[in-house]
Amino acid sequence: LTAKAWDTHNNSVENTIVFWVTESGMMLLEDLQNSPNPFNQSTIISFRHNRAGEDLDVVIHIFDASGKMLKEVRTSIPDSPVNVEAAEWDRTDTGGMRVPNGMYIYRIFVTSELGSQASKSGRMVVAGD
Repeated sequence: LTAKAWDTHNNSVENTIVFWVTESGMMLLEDLQNSPNPFNQSTIISFRHNRAGEDLDVVIHIFDASGKMLKEVRTSIPDSPVNVEAAEWDRTDTGGMRVPNGMYIYRIFVTSELGSQASKSGRMVVAGD
């Protein structure tokens, strides 16, 4: 939605509001990414959603290229903003060992305090030692 208004001196200002309309309060996840990508030491996993102001529980599963789960990262985000930096992955598996260079898949599961749920997957590349 874009609105434009003028004052008495014919100066104008324009502002845009972006919003989502969903069925029955369904949660939407958008712009899932990790940055930097590719990375060497660590990466931040972030996303946008349509449940601003709600407390969110976030679970991220990180898999190797063969589908083996390497790590689970859990976090809670109170009074969540629309743009969320959910977690940082430090390139280690559950045992604390650094994983080798390569491509990894991650799947994020988000649950709001009102019970709405959504999930989405992404890819990341570990490069350089």
